[in-house]
Amino acid sequence: MSKTQTSIATDSASVLKTFTPYKIKKGEEYMNEAQKEHFKAILRSWRNQLMEEVDRTVHHLQDDAANYPDPADRATQEEEFSLELRTRDRERKL
Repeated sequence: MSKTQTSIATDSASVLKTFTPYKIKKGEEYMNEAQKEHFKAILRSWRNQLMEEVDRTVHHLQDDAANYPDPADRATQEEEFSLELRTRDRERKL
């Protein structure tokens, strides 16, 4: 697993670990405004982390883009970029 793929797995897992569970109050209606706001905050946090990962990917692609003379090196780089872009596309669809 590449360094980028490892960071993706870590970032995705950190979203689930960083939020505090909603404390249900007695007699509270399901999905009331407080619960909705709690879930919206979780989703906003997740979206922000995904957007930061997109920015890192763009910078990574720009910084590492090199024109290797060896076709095997160039193919390896293109495959790594392709894998990274597919991963970002999957995250975007969440």
